[in-house]
Amino acid sequence: MRDVKKLPYAGWLEESITLLAGQNVHSIGLAARVNDGEVLTAYYQADPAEKALLATHIQADSLFEMTLANAKLIVEAAEEEEDDGGI
Repeated sequence: MRDVKKLPYAGWLEESITLLAGQNVHSIGLAARVNDGEVLTAYYQADPAEKALLATHIQADSLFEMTLANAKLIVEAAEEEEDDGGI
């Protein structure tokens, strides 16, 4: 068995568990992409509605990060659209 303390994500996982320990946790969802491209999921007390809620928050985080990463391009496109009389 591998020493979990030596895994590259061990520190992140420890910080995450510490953060959770300070909260009133109702459910947990965990998703991990593994080397063969498969996604492993695990849940703690998450019914279908809670899984959907967790997924929605992950999608919102992703959209926010993509928007930030492309903010300059988005602003330029909006300005061009405005110049063309679109917006």
